[in-house]
Amino acid sequence: PQQPQPPVPLPQPPMPLPQPPVPHRATNGTAKKRPRSEDGDANENGDGTTGSGDPLPKKPRTALRCYMRHHVRELRQQHPGASESELKTMLTAMWDQAPEAERAEMNRRSVMDKARYDREIATYEMRNGRMPSPTPSADA
Repeated sequence: PQQPQPPVPLPQPPMPLPQPPVPHRATNGTAKKRPRSEDGDANENGDGTTGSGDPLPKKPRTALRCYMRHHVRELRQQHPGASESELKTMLTAMWDQAPEAERAEMNRRSVMDKARYDREIATYEMRNGRMPSPTPSADA
């Protein structure tokens, strides 16, 4: 009786050589960070505007973001030492377990905020010489 042969190991591709870390440029606290707009995005001028002087409309909130805004204060009181990232993790887990009625309410708020954003961006584009992007009509 012959014993089964052990499987032949497949050749492994060579591992890439580790790259040396990029040296960090020391600024001694003199460098200025670019200001960010309300939604956290850096903008063209670094001051919340794009050159026209008008502030960009705030982007619409998702249903999850509406839920987080609604519950963050109470969660902060329950967990006073929690970091922002820990709170966000807890809120996301709470959202996953939220009752359907509450999720529907947050979706409704999100839709309302999207309508607000659409109105504000259309006004912004009209003031700055850009036409708003066409919305699909119900006839199409």
